[in-house]
Formats: sequence, structure tokens, C-alpha cells
Amino acid sequence: MVDALSTDTILTAFIALVTLAGVVGSIVIARIGQKQDQVLATAEADRAERAQGASEASAARAEAAAALNIDALTRIADVLEQSISSALERSAQAAVQRQERPASGSSDDMPFANPARVKWSLGHHKGDTYILENIGDATAYNVSVSAAESMLLPRKLPSDAQLEPGEALTFMAARTMGTVDSTITVKWSPTEDLAEEGTWRYPLPPRPPR
Repeated sequence: MVDALSTDTILTAFIALVTLAGVVGSIVIARIGQKQDQVLATAEADRAERAQGASEASAARAEAAAALNIDALTRIADVLEQSISSALERSAQAAVQRQERPASGSSDDMPFANPARVKWSLGHHKGDTYILENIGDATAYNVSVSAAESMLLPRKLPSDAQLEPGEALTFMAARTMGTVDSTITVKWSPTEDLAEEGTWRYPLPPRPPR
């Protein structure tokens, strides 16, 4: 009878040991799975963060390139305008010289002059503040500034302003993650009676790092 009890006891202990080992194995496997899931989730988050950083850098480079292109086109247009004005001036002066002069030698003809015009410059001032300057030689009347709806505008943009040559105004604007168009539009009238209207568009200059 003692041998039978010993055999049953050993068998019971063996079964309990096997069961315990199975439970421990299940716990270990579950923990390994959790660690693997955590490692995968961390790696995925890192990849997403790197992708977002690359996308932001690409967008910044694209905006900078657009600003350079527009600035280059503006300079080319200014050079062409100056060349055409100079050619017209020389042609007018030559025509005047070919005309017969009165016997007294006096002449009422006036020399050709380049018309005064408004020219704009947009740059970063400080923080989220930008400066718009009239770098031309004519007064700009009824000046207003507007921006795309996706831009962040902490304050109301200027409107109905008057800028003499060399004068400037400041305004606040900022890009956000949702900004798809950072173009700033300036409208003004070259005459005091507001009979005409001019429009100038330029991308918001990049903001230096905070």
C-alpha cells in the first residue's frame, strides 16, 4: 500500500510540475510578444517622425525656391523695364534734336522722363512680424495686405494705408502645419483719386529658427 501511495504522489507531483511549467511558459511567451509589439510600435513611431521631418524640410525648401524664383523674375522685369525706358528716352531725345528749332533758338520741348512708380520689398522683421517697404519713387495710396486662409494671422492685416517712398509698415503672419499657400498679396492705388489699382504677390519669407 505504501508503494501505491508513493506512486500516486509522484504522479500527482509530476502532473502539477508539468502544469506549472506550461503556465510559466505561457507567461514568458506572452511577455516576449508584448516586448516585440512594443519594439515594433517604437520603430513605427520613429519612422513616422522621420517621414514628417523630411516632409517639413521638403516643404521649406520648396517655399524657399519659390521665393527665389519670384525674386529673380522681379529683378529681370525691373532690368527690362529700365532698358526699355532708357531706349525710349534716347529715341525721344533724338527725335527732339532732329526737329527744326525756331529762329530764336528757343524750344519748349521737355526732355523725356521715366514715370515714378511704386516698388515693394517684403522681408522678415522679428518673431512673427514682417515688414513691407515701398522702395519705389512714388506714393502708394489705399495700401492693403491679405493672405491665404491657411495662414495664421494673430492680428488684423493692414488696410487703407498710405506709404511714401522709403516708408514701410509691419504685420504679423505665421505658417502652420496646415498651411498650403503662404502668398502675401499687396494691393494699392498709384493715384490719390484711387482710379487705378495695382497688385503685387510674394511668398512669406522664411522665418529664422526660434
